[in-house]
Amino acid sequence: IYRNGFKKILFLNGHGGNTDMLGMFTRGMLQENPNVMLFRCGTSGGEKAHDVYANIAADYTIDYLTEEDREALRDFVAKKKQGGHGCLMETAWLYHYAPETVRIDRIADESGLSVHRFDEFSKHKISTHFAWMGDYPNSYTASNDYVINERIARAITEYYENLLVDKLTFLKNETISD
Repeated sequence: IYRNGFKKILFLNGHGGNTDMLGMFTRGMLQENPNVMLFRCGTSGGEKAHDVYANIAADYTIDYLTEEDREALRDFVAKKKQGGHGCLMETAWLYHYAPETVRIDRIADESGLSVHRFDEFSKHKISTHFAWMGDYPNSYTASNDYVINERIARAITEYYENLLVDKLTFLKNETISD
């Protein structure tokens, strides 16, 4: 990308497991080409999902949400339902962009909650990538009793799209890294 004249490149990390690798990659690329500024951020924009859902539920300028939709989001927040890999946020994005890939009727089929196999390791501040697979044998980490529909998916996706637009606008206009 930088060979085509881009001076600032933002990597949007959509998977928490890539954080360390992305940091090493951007540092390595800076050594290879110091004339390009590489930036990285997560898809959440640093906002906690529960805060996002509460904000969406309270935002009546999102006129396509029904009161039932807002209540479903409030319920998610009030009950402190778990987010993570395969959660409401990730399901919303997929459902918004590629609805044919999401089987809403099967969301509750398997648990996304930890089976706590590696809790003792965490207590001793020892980590391994195998812990995630051992604790979450169904390969996702999320409550599976939430409501999702086209309207909720659209609202969540548009919220995060707006966060990304804010970041891109900032990077386009900032001059500190020039």
